[in-house]
Amino acid sequence: MDIVSSRGAMRSASLESVHAQIKDLASPVLTLKGVVQGDLPVMLAELGSSPLGITYGGFVDRVSTTGKTTLGLDIVVPLNGSQAPVEVAGDITLRGNSLKVHDSDIELKDIKGHLVFDPEGIQGDRLQARLFDRQASARVWTETGKHQTNIRLQGPLQLFDRFIEEDSFLGGAASGSSDWQVLVALRGMPERGKNADIGVSVTSDLVGTAIDLPAPFGKSPGSTRQLTIVQDRLGAEEGVVRLNYSDLVEGLLLITPREEGFELQKGAITVGGKKPVLPDSKQLLFSGHLERFRLSDWQPYLGGGGRASDAGGGDADLPLAVDVAVDELEALGYELGRVSLTLESSGSRREIRVDGPSVVGDIELTNTAAGLDSVTMTLERLALESASEGQQQADTASDFTPSGFPDLQIITKQLLYDGVDLGLFEVKAYKQPDDLYFIERVVFASDLLSARISGNWRLQRGEQLSSVDLEIKEGEMDRLMDLFGYQKNIAGGSLSGSMRIAWPGPPWAFSPPVTEGKVKLRIADGQLLEVDPGAAGRILGLLSLNTLPRRLSLDFSDLFEKGFSFDEISGSFVINDGNAYTNDLFVEGPAAKIEISGRIGLVDQDYDELVTVIPYVKTGIPLAGTLAGGPAVGAMLLVAETLLQDRLGPLNRIAQKQYSVTGPWADPVIEKLQSTTLEPEPESSFELD
Repeated sequence: MDIVSSRGAMRSASLESVHAQIKDLASPVLTLKGVVQGDLPVMLAELGSSPLGITYGGFVDRVSTTGKTTLGLDIVVPLNGSQAPVEVAGDITLRGNSLKVHDSDIELKDIKGHLVFDPEGIQGDRLQARLFDRQASARVWTETGKHQTNIRLQGPLQLFDRFIEEDSFLGGAASGSSDWQVLVALRGMPERGKNADIGVSVTSDLVGTAIDLPAPFGKSPGSTRQLTIVQDRLGAEEGVVRLNYSDLVEGLLLITPREEGFELQKGAITVGGKKPVLPDSKQLLFSGHLERFRLSDWQPYLGGGGRASDAGGGDADLPLAVDVAVDELEALGYELGRVSLTLESSGSRREIRVDGPSVVGDIELTNTAAGLDSVTMTLERLALESASEGQQQADTASDFTPSGFPDLQIITKQLLYDGVDLGLFEVKAYKQPDDLYFIERVVFASDLLSARISGNWRLQRGEQLSSVDLEIKEGEMDRLMDLFGYQKNIAGGSLSGSMRIAWPGPPWAFSPPVTEGKVKLRIADGQLLEVDPGAAGRILGLLSLNTLPRRLSLDFSDLFEKGFSFDEISGSFVINDGNAYTNDLFVEGPAAKIEISGRIGLVDQDYDELVTVIPYVKTGIPLAGTLAGGPAVGAMLLVAETLLQDRLGPLNRIAQKQYSVTGPWADPVIEKLQSTTLEPEPESSFELD
């Protein structure tokens, strides 16, 4: 039997070139061939309501379509009473159609291309479509024997923009565009009323995308970092998302779908090769091992409310927990070495426990929506190592303002710096109204140093300004010079003094060249040591405010020998425009007094000073030969000095020597000035006892 029709209709679809045939009526098998032109939704509706709906109804019920299409059909229907299934084959020509998968963000638009299908599956190459308003190429194929049909889309799909909020942690770090590959796997054709077994895999080498995160997680636009995100059972009540970022980060996220995006129920993110395991409680756990962590690099990312927001948006948050070991931890230019860190969050609070050779204790962070609000530290021990040579502390002046800096309350029972015990260390500082940050106290208390600092940091006419008051009650001068890396040209010495200074920028941006203020200091009971000739030594190296050329002491070898014992070094300085000025600095010792006045260039690193050395006759040092009257007169003066004790003080200046010190610190020019002549004091008299 043959039936041929040139045209027909099925609802709004038109039938063309329909051919129905039964070759053997004794063993009837009906074959239908034809072309259907019409709206794709109408064709799918007919497909779902036909006997083929048993096979394809689950798919038809889960999608919405638009547009016109051409469908070529080749159907074989057994009519001989056998249990043989209906066989359907054919092809579909798509001309700008759309397809939306219900309960998902997947919507393909402007689909163009050609598909062929048969009982073994469906095939289609070189299809074109738009996903998330980005052009993509597509391929469809069924894996023989697996009952799995795959749909692969590839192109610059901008998935970061689609699924990650721009103001989120990762959304703010990613920029640029990369090619993405989305693979949708349909495992078996879903029956009506049952969930489809659909898996989605998203991959990209991220070439073209920059990720502005600190090492090792960041990348430049031209570098390659493989990102893979996999979810099984798309649309299920609960789904597990697996992610891998270049083997640096692995994750497991348990999510549930909602009207827009998804909600994160719990998750595990690991670094350093550790395999993630979902936690028992509802939280996001970050764990693993890092070789190096620079706190200054991560500071801009550490604000927020102390909870982990899901990438899909909305108000569902998770408590954050951290369990990480770091081989090298750096904070503000200081090395803390190996540290293990655990963190638990509750509301706006983060409670941290740190343990390691360098630091032991508890830290509490309080957050607001604006960022980190307060930091409280109670530490048993904090051991800091100075930055390695050439390494600078991070310049984060632009990252903070006084009103945005966290309140600080820090108590450290034992502070060590480069292995030196500085004892108790305490800080209390907090925000004030009108862009003012008040430093109530910074305290050092140990045998080495007893000091207290207070001050403030303010925003003034758009510029930051810091000022501090420092009071040193007692410090061991020679040990402090060793600690801060200055040449040890003072032995012993008890340091005291005060300073009131100010500089532009935040407190950690202190720099002598831009500092202004006043400094007073006193060093008692020490010795100026002999230093190598031909170089510059620093008598006041701790404060970097004044230096004397080493060879200056060699000019007075009859006084200094291997060193010069002093009873007191005292003086004051005015610091302005990159210079330190003094007119009252002196070194007082049993052998002589050294007076220093003039300018020290802190920016240009130069001198313009007058140095006066006044030997004391009363010391008994054999200076008689240097006196104007020769050895005999010198001997007479020594005898007279012994008899008159301190009443011949003016005679000491007969032997004084003055020098001008000018030029650069490294190679100053020292010129001896003409010796002064003793002028008799008017109406002076004395009597013998």
